Amino acid sequence: MIKGALTTILISSFALNCAMADLVVVSKGNDANSVAAAPYLNILKPTKAFELQQQKRKDAKPMSIEQAYFPVKSNLTAGKVLKHQINNHLDTMPAIFIVSNGPDSLRWLNANAEYLKKIGAIGMVTNIDSQSDINRMTKHYGIAMIPGNLEGIKKTLGLSHYPALIYKGWVTQ
Repeated sequence: MIKGALTTILISSFALNCAMADLVVVSKGNDANSVAAAPYLNILKPTKAFELQQQKRKDAKPMSIEQAYFPVKSNLTAGKVLKHQINNHLDTMPAIFIVSNGPDSLRWLNANAEYLKKIGAIGMVTNIDSQSDINRMTKHYGIAMIPGNLEGIKKTLGLSHYPALIYKGWVTQ
């Protein structure tokens, strides 16, 4: 359990090419009480194969990003997103959009890419099979995108479908 006021979320590394974000929650001025935030956020979730390999032996050969984190799946599905306001602290977070590489998401990206670039949005891609798929999308649209399981976002925002944009306290499509 985290004790004391949590004052800083430190992104210790964020590599779009690797599609990994190591998030650390740092308690007020004391690194000894720091805890990884990723388990609480459920943004990236290793596959069962990765977890089993890590449990089997401590000296396991490192797995590639592709093996460890792909495919990325969630219970979110393509569909209609009803516009609603976020009733918590998330109204100050940077613009984030949620897509997959399915036809509905690609149509939405085609229609909204310029606006997403203008507001500096970062994409979270779910229900995708490989990093190369994300790399193609990033290159084509010119917008940063990373893989995400997104189950935590689903619960926090009451979101069941994508594509969606979370920006200035609103969830929209």
